[in-house]
Parts: sequence; structure tokens; C-alpha cells
Amino acid sequence: MVQALVRAAAALNARRAVHVLMRRQEWYAKRLAGAAAGSIVRVYRPLLRHCEFIAVTGSCGKTTTKELIAGVLGTRFRGGKSREGYNQHYHTATSLLRVRPSDRFNVQEVGIGKFGAGMIDVALRLIRPTIGVVTAIGSDHVSAFGSIDAIAREKRKLVESLPPHGTAILNADDPRVLAMRAHCAARVLTFGTGARADVRAEAIDAAWPDRLSFTARHGAETARVVTQLCGGHWVAPALAALTVGVAMGMRLADAAVGLRGVPPFANRMEPVVRDDGVAFVFDDAKTPSWTIPATFAFVRQARARRRCIVVGTISDYTGNSDRMYASAAKEALRSADHVVFVGSRASKSLPAGRDGGPASLHAFYAIDSACEHLAGLLRPGDLVLLKGTPADRLRRIFATPARADPAAAPRPHAPAVAQRPPDGRWVQAVIALGNPGERFRGTPHNVGWDVVDLLARHFGAGWSEEDGAWIAPVPLDGGTLLLLKPRCNVNRTGAALRALGARHGFAAADCVLVHDDLGLEPGAVRARERGNDGGHNGVRSVLDAFATIEVRRVKVGVGRPPEGTPVADFVLAPLPAERAARVSAAVTAAAGRVLTLLALREPAHRPLREARERLEAAAPPPEPPSAASSPSR
Repeated sequence: MVQALVRAAAALNARRAVHVLMRRQEWYAKRLAGAAAGSIVRVYRPLLRHCEFIAVTGSCGKTTTKELIAGVLGTRFRGGKSREGYNQHYHTATSLLRVRPSDRFNVQEVGIGKFGAGMIDVALRLIRPTIGVVTAIGSDHVSAFGSIDAIAREKRKLVESLPPHGTAILNADDPRVLAMRAHCAARVLTFGTGARADVRAEAIDAAWPDRLSFTARHGAETARVVTQLCGGHWVAPALAALTVGVAMGMRLADAAVGLRGVPPFANRMEPVVRDDGVAFVFDDAKTPSWTIPATFAFVRQARARRRCIVVGTISDYTGNSDRMYASAAKEALRSADHVVFVGSRASKSLPAGRDGGPASLHAFYAIDSACEHLAGLLRPGDLVLLKGTPADRLRRIFATPARADPAAAPRPHAPAVAQRPPDGRWVQAVIALGNPGERFRGTPHNVGWDVVDLLARHFGAGWSEEDGAWIAPVPLDGGTLLLLKPRCNVNRTGAALRALGARHGFAAADCVLVHDDLGLEPGAVRARERGNDGGHNGVRSVLDAFATIEVRRVKVGVGRPPEGTPVADFVLAPLPAERAARVSAAVTAAAGRVLTLLALREPAHRPLREARERLEAAAPPPEPPSAASSPSR
């Protein structure tokens, strides 16, 4: 049916029929791309013999380059372009049907997809470009292609597809892009900042609040280029657009006029000044790791009262995420006065704050917490870069106005290490994560309560309710051990614990969290001195509240949910009998691990070590978990 419709549409009026179909449902676009590609190429594309088709590919800057090319050529020729960010083959199929036979040019953005090689081939067969532009090669989609060199080979297909009378526009500053000239039968024009580029930029100025400007040179021609773009890293897309203009026979000065009229693009270094005078630059379309240095350099060079960087989810990197986030945080601390990371991996950035210099570093799991923090921090004249993805919802920070009265700002996060009282007595706290209420007894989320209950019995400590928690204080030589069961939902433990720490004199470094772990086999016990949340929302709330990963924890394995059981249902339902027996047998071992962690901190080591020895002597060892236990999350 789809094929028959496309044949009829091609014979009558392809553009109009497909437009009606496209407006109704995106599902048809993908079906049309596969079923109608041959018909489009055979019937409609030959009618566009007077149109210069320009294809743009690269790991970044495709959309900006495409828009700038359209701006340059639009001052002299009639033409069009693909929709913003639409760069897959099924987008290309329908976009080509919007081209009019009278158009002199059409610019198409071409991506390689996230699922491996081959997708670009379909788009190139449809477009049959005569001008190909390659912006840069980076690590976007490296997981799908295996290496940056493999990505370069896939994007090189654009250059290889050009006819001998065509033109390849290549970035001379990127070695992988420049190397593509050896695989090109068409004429090659290069752009860049080096002396060997055919079209090059000199005297670049992009220090905020100024917009990007530079002097362009092509042979004996020069022109001063003034744009509306924020950041010196946009010089490559601007040069690429100028080079396309040159390839189409335009004078350099005329092409520069076209660049001046192109506004900044949404989500790509988009500047907006809030009513209260705080300037924001939104760069929240995506955050591949390799683009971070250029965007942070924009902040570092900016002229502003204070400079702030907010980072969400980082993508497209290889190796350990802890190192990636810490490295990004160090780069941010070199560039800004205040740095904020937001999201599930935000705490991975915190180790960089140890030697980050005078700037402040904060990490928040919840965007609401970041909004609250920045509302009390930002003032008129500040510059804020929001670097993330749409899923991070960083624009909520822009929508949260600054507080007019600094005194009304929320209390800052509790310090990682508490101030000791003058008498030098210490306080350490053991916190059981869980939900209050009899109906949650025996559920995975409440296994920590069994551990602290055992510790309370061992020390002969009684429970009392105060400050929104059940507290069992244990006086020891030189200090106090607090056993705590917060009276709040497990996912809100952080805020409650921060308030308890302020009242009782302990901070994150003084805490030991005891909680369940889905990634451990039932009955297995693990202890950690520091680390991330591992997917546990209760731990996440604590790290968020204290803005540190320096929190000790003891984890009791409960195993993964049975197939088909949602995690939320599993952790709030009683454990099956066989699992419950294994978890119960591990409570003594978990209590011993707690005392071991406490004993490592001076001056409490002697009484706590003795307490552990008495505890282990009073109860048989638990059944050891299987060697096949899965790694801790």
C-alpha cells in the first residue's frame, strides 16, 4: 500500500502527497524511507538537475554549519535546507520532496546513526550531493563503531560519493578530516585557522559578552566577519559556510554578509539574559566528552562578574566514568568561579574539588536541589553555562529566579567533616536506611534496620524518638556512637540526616550507612569507605545532601528481583523465605563490618574493636555467600 501510494504520488504530485502523510504520523516517515527511496531517486530527483545539493556531516557542528550555509547562500540564491537536527535517512527521504525544481541549492544534514555502519549510504544515495562538507571527527557514537577512526571511515563515505565535478569542503584543522582528501575524486577546498587552509580565519575574537568575529582570508580576498554566535569554537562552522559560498562562486565579502544575519541556535550556545540580569548560555542539546574543553574555554575567556558552569549528563566517552567526570570537573574548576554537576553521576565529579583551587564545586542528584542552590547564589552580572542534555532539564535553573535577599538563601550543604567540640569528643553515626512502619519489616529496603537493632542490643542501648528519628546513643571512651533509624521514606534520608547531623555534631565523614544492595547475592556483605550511590535512591539522597562521596557504607546483598518483578515492588515487599534466611544470617557479619569501619577512625578504635570481638564471639558466623555473587553496584 505504501509503495503504491508513493508511485502514485510521484506520478501526480510527490511533494504535496507526502507532506500530507508526514503531518499525520511520524511512523509513516520511516516506512516511506525504506519503501519509497528508489521511487524518489528514480522519479523526482532527476527533475532537480539545476539544484546544487550540499551534504554536511561530522561529529559536531552539523546543524550549525547547515544553518550558516543556508544563511550565506540565501543572500544570493533561492534554496532550502533540512529541518534542524533531522539527519537520518528517513528524514532525508521526505526532506528531498520539499525541494522545488526552481531551487538553486539545498543543504542536507547527514548523520551516521547510533547503530553501526550503513545508514549514511542510504542518505547519500538519495541526496547524490555535489558539495560535501565534513566539520570534525570526534567520539560521538564511539560505542557503536568501536573507535574514532572507524567513525572517520564512515563519514568519509560522503567525500567518496562526490562526483568529479563536485567539491569537498574539509576542515584542515582536523587531521582525520584532512586525510579524507586522499579518497576524493572531486575538487577539494579546505578551511581552518592554519596557514595552509584555503579559507582561513585570523584575528579571532569571541570573549563574552562579545560575539564571534574574525578576519577571513581566501587568496587575495579578505573580509571582516561578524556573527551572532557565542564562543570561538564556532569559527570552524562559520569558515565551512564561507567556503561553500566560495565554491558556489560568491565573493568572500558577500558571504560574510550572510553570516551576520544568522541568529544563535536553540540549545547550541544559545544566549539568554534573564530579567534579573543573570546571563545564561544554553548548550544543552548534547554533551559528548570531547566537546567539553572548547565550551569551558568560552567561560574561561568570558568577561563577567562571576562565571558559573552547570554540567548534566556527559556522553560518548570510553573508559571509567569516575575518571571522566573528575576530569571534566577539573577542567570546569579551571574555567569558572562556581561549578555545579547535576544528575545520577554528579557525585563522580566531587574528587576534583580537593585540589580544584578557589572555585567551589557542588554535586546534586536532583535538579530541584541544584535550582535551590543556584537561586541563593546567582546575582546580576553573572554568566551561567548550562552544559547537558534535554533529559537533564537544566533549563529549570533559568526558570528559578535568584533570591533578592542573600540572607533568605537556603542553608548550604553540611560540610564533609564536622567541627569537633572544644573538649575533643568525637561523634560517629550508624544510619540504617529504610522505611518506617510495621508493614515494611522484613523487606529488602529495611535490612539495615536489623543490623542497627542488633548493635543496639549488643551495646544495651535503648531507642528513643527525637528529631524525626529513632536514636540509640552509645557512650564510649572519648565520644559517642549514635545508632539512627530516620523516620522518613528511604529516598528522603539525605535531608533528614543533614538536619540530624547539624543537631548532633556529625557530618558525612562521621557516618556509616547500612543498606540493601540488589547487585549482591542474598546474604553477601560488602563494606566501602567511599563511592557513588550504585543505583540506590536512599544512598543517592545522602550523597546529594552532603555533596560528597566520602560516606562509608555497609551493604547487605538481597539479590535481584525475580524476572518480571519491578524493582520498586521487590524492595517494598517481604523477602521470599529462602532469601530471608540467608539475609538474616548475614546480619551479624554486617554489624561486625560496621564496627570495623568505625574502629578505623581515631580515637574510637580501641572500644569499638573490643565491641566487635565481643559481638563475633557471641554469635556463630553467618553462612558464607556463594563465590558466584555478582559485583557490588
